[in-house]
Amino acid sequence: MQVDPIAAQTSVKFVPVVPGSPLTYDQGLTKRTHKSGLEIFMVKNEPGVYLNAYGKEVPEALAKEAGFDTVKFGKEKRKRELMAKATEEIRAQLAKEDDTAPEDFAVLREKNGYKVVDMNLGRAIIRDPDGNNLLPMPVPHEQALGLLDKLVLDAPAEE
Repeated sequence: MQVDPIAAQTSVKFVPVVPGSPLTYDQGLTKRTHKSGLEIFMVKNEPGVYLNAYGKEVPEALAKEAGFDTVKFGKEKRKRELMAKATEEIRAQLAKEDDTAPEDFAVLREKNGYKVVDMNLGRAIIRDPDGNNLLPMPVPHEQALGLLDKLVLDAPAEE
């Protein structure tokens, strides 16, 4: 019987560190053993976070005693935290500057929760009651108002 070499390479087994552990050897773990015999792990893509075999955090002091370079990994952890915070601040700022935010533009007409929103330069979009854009890009006001009338027939237009 011949073994398919491709299948043999792709059949990865996710072997836990101990039964029931969320940590598996395929994650890229660094393992150190404390002088007491406690095994301490660090997932390589989460430097500065030290775990026991069951995935619970271990104090940095124990990790240092086990041989981890806690200064180096602590700096990397802090850098990642600051980058995550900065990324979140940038996303929040961009969300405020989003030119399709409903509070920034005048509503030309509303019908059963659907709104024609002025996007400046004589163009508008249509939003559904959940605030989703129904048009891929702004269209002239007249076209948007006409589309709203066709889209929502059962209620009179409010101005």
